Amino acid sequence: MKCPYCNGIVILDSERGEYVCTGCGVVLEREYEIPIKMSDQASPFEDFSKLDYKSLEMKIRKDAKHEALTRLLMFKKLKIINEKLRARSFSNYTRILNCIRDVCEKLGIERRYARYAEKVFLELVRRGKSLEMTYYKIAAAALIYTILVHNLPISSKDLIKHFKAEGHRVTFGDLVKIIPEIGRISYSTRDRILSYTKYALSKLNFTSDERLRVYKKVILTLRQISKSTLQGKNPKVLAAALIYRASRELGLKLSLTTISQTLGISIVTLREYVKKYVGN
Repeated sequence: MKCPYCNGIVILDSERGEYVCTGCGVVLEREYEIPIKMSDQASPFEDFSKLDYKSLEMKIRKDAKHEALTRLLMFKKLKIINEKLRARSFSNYTRILNCIRDVCEKLGIERRYARYAEKVFLELVRRGKSLEMTYYKIAAAALIYTILVHNLPISSKDLIKHFKAEGHRVTFGDLVKIIPEIGRISYSTRDRILSYTKYALSKLNFTSDERLRVYKKVILTLRQISKSTLQGKNPKVLAAALIYRASRELGLKLSLTTISQTLGISIVTLREYVKKYVGN
């Protein structure tokens, strides 16, 4: 090897690891030696029979159990947060008031009663901070209160069914817990029966004169039934039974099937009420 500058001979300085020209002294190249150390690390191809598989399996199971427990705790925390947001989030007000209006519209409740229910709901929320209930359950209780106070021909069963259809879990037990917070309700079973009677007659294929005659007949029959007999009875079914009896006495054509479908009740229960309480 010769120097490109002076054409001199190039030699290797072993001490410094450099190629040096003997003529002009230019350092042309360097060599680096990287020391390689052999470790005592086991070969990847070593016999695996020495491994402790039992302890390894236990560790894997322990890690999996810890991960599942962590997920469960996280889910519980998120559920608590979700319940608090659903129960006490003021951003839900608009949606809940809209829900009250939608349910009222589906049940055929007039707009003025819907506004009354909205006021009851807002007042109950303001006063009932200690209630561990979602706003939708409080809204359902406000509607039931409105129905009972104004004697509307709507049952709690129908109301709960519509709230469930909207995706809200409401039970009769929830309503029983909340309604006492609103106030005392003064209504009678007789008033509820007459309310359902008016509703059913408006749906049946009777003339205005026939409706009036049936309604008067229902009032007369109802006066003959004692309070003890009325106690604990379903006012909707009893109203249907009274309408059926009155229509038969007046010579009008009305079947048990028609009246049961009109009020959305069981024909078996209706037949039983007719037999027991209003006669054939």
